[in-house]
Amino acid sequence: MTVETATYINGLNASYPAASDPKSEGDDHLRLIKSTVKASFPNVSGAVSATHTDLSAATGAATTGASGFRVATQAATDNSTLAASTAQVQAAILASSGVTATLPGQTGNANKFLKTDGTSPSWDIVAADVQTFTSSGTWTKPSGKTMVMVELWGAGGGGGGGNTGSSADGGGGGGGGSYLSRVFQASDLGATVSVTIGSGGAGGAAAGGGGATGGSTSFGSSLTTYGGSGGATGSASGPASGSGGTGGGTAGASGQPFSYRGLDSVTGQFGGGRGGFGSASFGPQSAAASGYGGGGGGAGYWGQEGSGACSAYGGGGGGGGGGSGISGQTGGSRIGVTGGGGGGGATGANGTAGSGFGLAGGGGGGISSSATGGAGGAGGTAAGGGGGGSSNSGTGGAGGAGGNGYARITSW
Repeated sequence: MTVETATYINGLNASYPAASDPKSEGDDHLRLIKSTVKASFPNVSGAVSATHTDLSAATGAATTGASGFRVATQAATDNSTLAASTAQVQAAILASSGVTATLPGQTGNANKFLKTDGTSPSWDIVAADVQTFTSSGTWTKPSGKTMVMVELWGAGGGGGGGNTGSSADGGGGGGGGSYLSRVFQASDLGATVSVTIGSGGAGGAAAGGGGATGGSTSFGSSLTTYGGSGGATGSASGPASGSGGTGGGTAGASGQPFSYRGLDSVTGQFGGGRGGFGSASFGPQSAAASGYGGGGGGAGYWGQEGSGACSAYGGGGGGGGGGSGISGQTGGSRIGVTGGGGGGGATGANGTAGSGFGLAGGGGGGISSSATGGAGGAGGTAAGGGGGGSSNSGTGGAGGAGGNGYARITSW
């Protein structure tokens, strides 16, 4: 008798039944085959449509079939893990994504995402490209970025020089430069774009010179923002003022669109803040702040304070120079940014400079009784310079220079 004993298919002997076995044992062989098949596939309750290629792929063998990689499902209550080789995992990902190249390794690539150039996959990071300019130059479009945000700051105006005389005024502070931003699609921009940074306005000369207007900052021909006006020279005999410069506007020089009406020191949104001023008829008028335009420069008014105005995004105005018993005044700062405007000078002392990217205006120079009045402090980035202090019998101090413009271009 040659009927073997077996539980599963792999226990069957392909040599049985022998040719000499009696036919009466045939039913024993059929029953054995049935029992081993059922024992080997206990959960098959329907037709099995997988091909031999599919079944080979499920055990980790190579496959090039169109049906892709398949993984057997487990019962919901089965929390065990099944070992899978790197080749199996990559085969599953490649088959489902349509990528035909080998995936790059993961070591050293934490927090990166997988991208493809159409041929080969590679790792990349979601990081912005930031290019800043403190002087004129060329922006180069980075590869792989789709959006570009351009931020520009115009230059600050120079402070006016202080005058000489027993009732003379200090010079007005320069107006701050304006801020303007815009988002572009990278495809709308060329491979390179020229960036022009406005130069800060020169301070007025000692003993009566007005400050110069700050230069405009531009991104090619696509975007331009404007600098603040220079502060006026101080009056030789008060009550009058060395009027502060108007802050730069987002649509033009001299504060356009305007942030004020008549004598109102209204805080504006896009226009430059009006510079402070005063006269015997109107009295002292404070400098006006702005949202995106530059803050107005403070007045060096006879016997009155004249601090530079602030701006939310643009440069602050310079402080007015001291005169007729009043010390030099502080420059305006950027609203919400640590680091105020430069301090005003005490008797005969120079005003301090405004902080760098605090966009703070320079302080006004202090008055002097017989020597040269204190010089106005220089403006920080995009901010107005301080006005020069007056002198009773000496020479009025020079106005401080406005800060240069700035550009920041962010691509992602």
